[in-house]
Amino acid sequence: MKKITLVLFALLTYAYTVNGQCIGTYEYTTVVSNNTGNIQSMYPDFPCNWSSDWNNVTGLLIGSDYEFSSDNPTDFLTFTDDSNNVIAAGTTPLSVTSMPVSSGRLHIYYDNTCTADDVCREVFLQCTSCTLPAASSCLSTVQYPEDPVVSNNDGYTQDISGCNFAGEFAQITGLTIGEDYEFVSDTGDNITITDTSDNVLAYGYSPVLITSIAYTDVKVHFHLTGNCDTEDVCRATTFECTSCTPPPAPDCATAPITPVDGATNVLVGVDVTFSWTAPASGPAPTSYNIYEVEDALGTNPGLIANTTDPFIDLNIGVYDTTVYWMVLPLNGSTEATGCNVWSFTTESTPLPPANDDCINAQVVVQETEIPDAASATATPGTIVSSTDSGLAAESCNGYTGTANDDVWYAFEALTEDVNITFEITGFDGVAQLYSGTCGALTVVGCADNTVSAAPIVEEINATGLTVGATYYVRIYQYSGTSDTIGKSFDLKIWTSEALSVNEFNGDSLFSYYPNPVNNTLTLKAQKNIE
Repeated sequence: MKKITLVLFALLTYAYTVNGQCIGTYEYTTVVSNNTGNIQSMYPDFPCNWSSDWNNVTGLLIGSDYEFSSDNPTDFLTFTDDSNNVIAAGTTPLSVTSMPVSSGRLHIYYDNTCTADDVCREVFLQCTSCTLPAASSCLSTVQYPEDPVVSNNDGYTQDISGCNFAGEFAQITGLTIGEDYEFVSDTGDNITITDTSDNVLAYGYSPVLITSIAYTDVKVHFHLTGNCDTEDVCRATTFECTSCTPPPAPDCATAPITPVDGATNVLVGVDVTFSWTAPASGPAPTSYNIYEVEDALGTNPGLIANTTDPFIDLNIGVYDTTVYWMVLPLNGSTEATGCNVWSFTTESTPLPPANDDCINAQVVVQETEIPDAASATATPGTIVSSTDSGLAAESCNGYTGTANDDVWYAFEALTEDVNITFEITGFDGVAQLYSGTCGALTVVGCADNTVSAAPIVEEINATGLTVGATYYVRIYQYSGTSDTIGKSFDLKIWTSEALSVNEFNGDSLFSYYPNPVNNTLTLKAQKNIE
């Protein structure tokens, strides 16, 4: 987006004039007029036109009257057709009567000398001659959200939905009879308020205010225009009891219980219980907001979670870091103020696993006569702090990941058919099986189901292995950019087959030492000796 363009480019802007008026250099956005009669922001999500910008304006009604304005009172506005033929020009606000085109361009400059600057201003349009619809003409049949929204009646703005479509309605319950309520759509929609039987109580363009409401439950219908147009585009919808008095703020929570203020070596990648002492006086909190802040002064608070209990389990995702946090009790929607900031320091980054490379592969003994993976013995493992072993990822099931965090295992094949099962926590894993030796490996099999949500299981069902040979298996996460914090798995190497007589008598399955024997003979076998 142009707003992050280097200053050098801003210095190179220029303007030219047509019929003595200022024509912009940079196209910023396109806005569709909603023709509702209400003032409409040309870019509500990022209201930052610069002087020398121009905006496309479409959806205009030929013959209707429009007004264009800027929140910078010196701005000089020029409205042209799509070929920059001037229709009207002047200092904000600029009126165009009997609009001659259905689309055009609004050019913005700091003054009538076509001065450019790089200061944000918000620019608006309004169809001043557009009229309201008939009272009962804009009702909806599709409810969203599906469940009613219960009013807090606390004097604070309350969300209906972050994504209502024009043509939907929402049901609001729990309103207080006699109070005043305002209903808003952030796109300036036509709003009709009805009772639950669709009798119209109020209508108009956002915002719509009902004073001294006579119902506890209402429907709020949204349409794009006064002509009841629909649109499958998200708009944020809210309401507020404007006459309600916010409840008093609760007192602050006192010193944290866990982690204690100033704690060190707090664990990373696992659930850590955060707890605190509830306020001893003042209104009883209805819930608690937990914030992470930048420093001990509470700069830039970011809401992490809300809980009704004076404790919550949270997972921390960074090593060697001092974390600043605070708890703000709420009474309804009113937060406590002036509360303390607490801190703790997380544990140091762990060393890589011992089996980070092929040459240090962890040996696992294959199990036999196991009916299924659930019955097999698990060997716990992790990729936390693992590094690139130097062997690039091979393609598996048509996908090739990035093997920069692999860990290694080795086993001796006791049967020709072997199952290698990884039961994974927290990552999309790729498992690969090799024969040969480290530095001279050959791919035998792999598993990559591209699953990243529990349960995550990658299983290689190998057949035709050479009994007595050593095989290597590694696992890594598919993504090459994800961290390894808290990512673990259970490895199971098993088969439902029983050992044959020849396999049981093989040298690799039974050994003894020392030889010759002095006082003690040690026997080693892959099966129990009975």
